[in-house]
Amino acid sequence: MPTPFDELEDAVSEACDALYGEDFVTRPMLAGVNVKAVPDPERVSVGFRGIFDERGLHHEASSGGLTDFKRISVGRDDTAPALSVDDRELTRLARRPRDQIVRLATGSVYDISRLVPDGLGRTILKLRYVESA
Repeated sequence: MPTPFDELEDAVSEACDALYGEDFVTRPMLAGVNVKAVPDPERVSVGFRGIFDERGLHHEASSGGLTDFKRISVGRDDTAPALSVDDRELTRLARRPRDQIVRLATGSVYDISRLVPDGLGRTILKLRYVESA
């Protein structure tokens, strides 16, 4: 049974998605070891909402910041785009490795490089750009 805090967390998440959210769709892919991923005809695409964040592409390293090479080499590359998704949405996606996400506003396609729970009922999907529509 959800606690009042869980219900409040869900309400805040829904309000954030309503205000800042965009529509996305999964692109199910078949993949194997050393094989290029191809669309999986047996699974259907699932639409969902999330908050897209590409602020790392728009700010520069300043005031003693790391250069691009140093940032990547020490594992602190925050320039990759990210997608914040409500955990309730994430459970519907049934994602497999190498599946892709399409941002419907631009048609851009991304791979998910890793999932990072934020501790507030949402998960941050770190993305890797694949292609434009």
